[in-house]
Amino acid sequence: MILGVLLLAANVGLYYWIQARRSTARIRELEAELKKRDELPMPAERGTMLFRSEGQDVRVEASQIRYIEGMSEYVKIWRDDARDPLIVLERLKNLEEMLPRGQFLRVHRSYIVNLSRIRATAAGQITLDDGTHIPIGDSYRDNYRKMTIFGKTQ
Repeated sequence: MILGVLLLAANVGLYYWIQARRSTARIRELEAELKKRDELPMPAERGTMLFRSEGQDVRVEASQIRYIEGMSEYVKIWRDDARDPLIVLERLKNLEEMLPRGQFLRVHRSYIVNLSRIRATAAGQITLDDGTHIPIGDSYRDNYRKMTIFGKTQ
């Protein structure tokens, strides 16, 4: 009877020792993965972005983007170097986080603009340097005013 209890205790101890070793190994793996992620460039450092569109990878210079239009699960990226937009399977929210900070601003639930392309602001809309009009959403108006030098918008 005592021998049976000792064997049971040894098995339980061995089980927990194995689990602890597995957990320690998993923690080391996760720490290594986080370290790799920390070594990646931050969004503000990226001048070139890579998008998947129509089965191919397309490299886009952030400075070439005029504005981005969201359409549910897709976005249209309007660029200087292309007549038609680049259509990418991505949510606007995710793309907003990848863009260089200080260069792009979300001004509507469906639009992100390149701040260097803004020519004028009036009557609740932005006019870009190519003549495109982008609406300013009510919930984005205050943030837009803080980020631009154009003063009050209506």
